[in-house]
Amino acid sequence: MASSSYTTSSANPLQGSSVSEKLGKTNHALWKVQVYAAIHGARLQGHLSGAAKKLDAEIAVTVDGKTEKKANPAFEDWEAVDQQVLGFLLTSLSRDVLMQVARCTTAA
Repeated sequence: MASSSYTTSSANPLQGSSVSEKLGKTNHALWKVQVYAAIHGARLQGHLSGAAKKLDAEIAVTVDGKTEKKANPAFEDWEAVDQQVLGFLLTSLSRDVLMQVARCTTAA
C-alpha cells in the first residue's frame, strides 16, 4: 500500500483560526498577513504553493498478475485537507471577491 504524508483526522487544523479583515478591493496586505499566519501555523502552505500536489483518485494495483484500478485512500486524505484550506480561504473573502472565485475547487 502506498504511504502518504496525510493522516486521516476529524480535526480541522484551521478550526479556531479566524480572519478579522476579509479580503476586499483595498486591503490585500492586511488580509494576506492574517491568512499567511493561519495557513503556515497549521503547516498547510503546500496547498497554496502547489507543493502538496493533487494525488490521483485511483491507483493501479496488481493482484495475481492482473492490474486493477482501485480508489486511492491517500487522495481522499489529500482532498479532505485541501477542502479545509479552501473553506478557510472562502470564509475570509468579502462577498464581491467571493463571487469572483466561487468556481474554485482546490485551495491552490
